[in-house]
Amino acid sequence: MRSSSALIRTLDSEEMYLVQTLCSTDLVALVSAANRSTLRIFLFRRKKEIFTQTFKQSIVAVQMNQRRLTVLLEDSISVLDVNGMSHLHTIQDCPSNKSGISAISSNSNHSYLAYPGSTLMGAVNIFDTVYLKSVSVIQAHNSPVAALVFNTTGNLIATASEKGTVIRVFSVVNGLKLHEFRRGVKRLASICSLHFYESLYLACASNTETVHVFKLDTDTNKSVNKSGGWMDYLSQAVRSSAAVFSTQAAEVLSQDRDFAHAHLPSSGCRRFAVIIKTEANPRLLVASEEGILYVYNVDTENGGQCELLKQYSILTKEEPVWIRKSSSDYAGMAAAPSNSMVPESQSQQNRPVPFEESSFYSVQEDTDCSAAAPQTYANVVKKH
Repeated sequence: MRSSSALIRTLDSEEMYLVQTLCSTDLVALVSAANRSTLRIFLFRRKKEIFTQTFKQSIVAVQMNQRRLTVLLEDSISVLDVNGMSHLHTIQDCPSNKSGISAISSNSNHSYLAYPGSTLMGAVNIFDTVYLKSVSVIQAHNSPVAALVFNTTGNLIATASEKGTVIRVFSVVNGLKLHEFRRGVKRLASICSLHFYESLYLACASNTETVHVFKLDTDTNKSVNKSGGWMDYLSQAVRSSAAVFSTQAAEVLSQDRDFAHAHLPSSGCRRFAVIIKTEANPRLLVASEEGILYVYNVDTENGGQCELLKQYSILTKEEPVWIRKSSSDYAGMAAAPSNSMVPESQSQQNRPVPFEESSFYSVQEDTDCSAAAPQTYANVVKKH
């Protein structure tokens, strides 16, 4: 095991290919760019390395929850027990997955792992990491899968394909398609991240200048979405007269549009977005590859254009740039501008929880990963 000084030297001198944390704990998985076949696990606050293992192939992704740690290689997946880091199972003969596309449920009762089931089509394999068996295969898209995410309870999964025009939400157990959203019509996009918020909203970030927030409305008799405009009007009309249109046109018009959206200054770089809970409205956090963190307000009543509250440079020690100056405008975030991105009460609640002296054996089954969004929304940073 390495000393604290060794960890400091590692973080200061090595370029990291992958960094992943476990919920709000201080358990950190590192894969360096110089040695992509070796996984190293640290207790960050104590600056102590507790586990290291070298695999036969390069590591493309690491996924963790309270019970399992999964290591994705290019054509296989290793499943480890978090409480002891013992090897439990290897999923062999996986389709080539050099981008490491995958997702793991944070719910300990539904500890599912999702990964692409094909390099040609948009199939998604669901694997139970507790009982070590396949759950289902979802035929999500016609083109290969580009992004996956579970909701916090592990019963829903959202998917996007390489085309990036349509986002779909499925039931994990039976593969039934429950929701379908259209991100855009005019152009394709590379979807960088998907994120559920309370199983009611779904944030979608791509390499375009627009971040979308979709609403998972279960009311089939809902009125026309206020933010959708003419497209939602046509969507309602086509449901009652689909025979007039071609099958493809009917499918496009019947897909729901976004409930809310945020416009960024530029396009062309990767972005990651999450929605977090505050005392007032939810906040949409968007981190860009350029090193900028944007904070937007999400109007849960009316949707539409999200208001930019502030932006912050992640790569420097600059103070955040506050967009609005009135103290009343900071309701639900802070009484006045500060370095904290969330209220003090929430900052205390979401502060990383140190492990006990028994090292990683103290992982609690009831750890709430959904509350850890401020720490984990941009924890996976890979060099391409």
